[in-house]
Amino acid sequence: MSDRRKAIPPRAQGQARAMRRELTDAERAIWRLLRDRRLTGMKWRRQTPIGPYIVDFLCYEHSVVVECDGSQHAHDGRDKTRDAWLEEQGFKVLRFLEP
Repeated sequence: MSDRRKAIPPRAQGQARAMRRELTDAERAIWRLLRDRRLTGMKWRRQTPIGPYIVDFLCYEHSVVVECDGSQHAHDGRDKTRDAWLEEQGFKVLRFLEP
């Protein structure tokens, strides 16, 4: 098991599972593009726990995280902290804001 997975809080798996059932319209649209290796054969996961966070979309192979946020996240300091932590772990974070 990788170090990334060891740091996942126990309740995060259940929370991530619940979040997978409640995608926003924007998350659903992005997932249609990413699922089943539709984007250049890359394997993507949705609502995946990484350490203390749950990311919207993750490609482990290329260490890429895609976040699709509503306007409530536009100036959220927690997102900056989260992005910094993910980047320290070796991930590239791409953040898209819903209109």
